[in-house]
Amino acid sequence: SLSSILITQFKEASVGLQLATELGTLALLANIFREMMALLGTPLIRKYFGKLAPISAAGVNSMDVLLPSITHYSGKDMIPVAIFHGILIDMSVPFFVSLFCSL
Repeated sequence: SLSSILITQFKEASVGLQLATELGTLALLANIFREMMALLGTPLIRKYFGKLAPISAAGVNSMDVLLPSITHYSGKDMIPVAIFHGILIDMSVPFFVSLFCSL
């Protein structure tokens, strides 16, 4: 994912290559696990937390990989929201990663 690459690049100078690589790997694994939980848990997330919850849980993947699942469980009226959410998150990643890596 983009965040794992950016974290590795931003943190390499301050913590060294080894730790920066570990942080990037951890970010990638967190993204993979979140996506798998959103993919497999969409019916339960929708049932217990509402129509918008699967979109939130999907993150940037709400506009591509998880869009069919979101459409199936939250309804076709959620397609524009899911796509907008995915684009907004995708565009904000470089800003937020650089902000938090500079802290």
